[in-house]
Amino acid sequence: MTSHSVLFGLVLVIALAVTAQGITLVAGPGDADDASVTTGTYFRLIATPSNCTEPCVIRFEAETDDPELIFFRWNWTNDDSWDTPWLTDTVVYITFRENYDGYACVESQDDAGVSYYACTGYRIMNVPPQATLSTATSNATATLRIAGQKGSGVSVYLEERSNETLVGSLLREPGKPQTLSFPVAVGPGASGSLSIEYTPGDEGNGHANGATPAWLNITLDSGQSFQMQHTFNAKHPETWNWTVDLNLALTGHTIGFTANAVDPGPDDLTFGWDFGDGSPVESMTYYSLGVYPFTATDVRSHTYSTEGNYTVTLKVSDDDGGETILTMAVQIG
Repeated sequence: MTSHSVLFGLVLVIALAVTAQGITLVAGPGDADDASVTTGTYFRLIATPSNCTEPCVIRFEAETDDPELIFFRWNWTNDDSWDTPWLTDTVVYITFRENYDGYACVESQDDAGVSYYACTGYRIMNVPPQATLSTATSNATATLRIAGQKGSGVSVYLEERSNETLVGSLLREPGKPQTLSFPVAVGPGASGSLSIEYTPGDEGNGHANGATPAWLNITLDSGQSFQMQHTFNAKHPETWNWTVDLNLALTGHTIGFTANAVDPGPDDLTFGWDFGDGSPVESMTYYSLGVYPFTATDVRSHTYSTEGNYTVTLKVSDDDGGETILTMAVQIG
């Protein structure tokens, strides 16, 4: 069977050849016999806009100078079935939810039953899904302990998004190691860091070779803990500040990840997870069932067995080939 697009091309060539004589040749879908009429010089279909992204409303207008044309029927995908019955409207608005690259066609008849047929190309482009990736932090208690000689002082600041807040200070007393405990949030989702600053006094560490050892112990609510140690020395100014990144996690501690995605059309969404440690890629598909815009959330948990720096890669793809890739750095200590 001759396709509509090929048929329309043949009709258009013939029509251009005879327009000067005031005759237009037209044919309906699947009709091998062209019909000649002597009224009217053109019949065409206009799509506005002809290019857009999903979802999109397109205005189709059948234009003609033949006043005898009174009935119109429409085919949005140039197949062998009409999408509407005969109508008297010359303009229709159609909402397209998904991408498409092809033709729309319209057929018209006058009261004598003579048919006019025209097509126009239009394109609706797919839009990749938008996605976000996040991970929950873990509540913990941080305890700073310092030793050394009298007069050594250490202050702790919490830095988050360029804002610095004083958590507390310690001043070393003879024979009494000092401790300071305070709550913190740790894990790959933590945005802050601890800045631990040493201020030498006039005694002990104020001398050239004075030293103040410090220990930081972080204990999760789950009971897991880890400890870090640093020595402040007045002889080496570059060691006066100790920065501890809170964006870290423990080996054997389960980390929760949350991905949210939205697609403007009714596309099914697939989430693919690569946790960067050689474990198998995990995936899950969510079906839109025609709903648009379509939103889906995928939640994963993962446990790293060895220390190191890992990159989590999330790929969210729709069923039309669009995809978005996000990455997140994970430090396991």
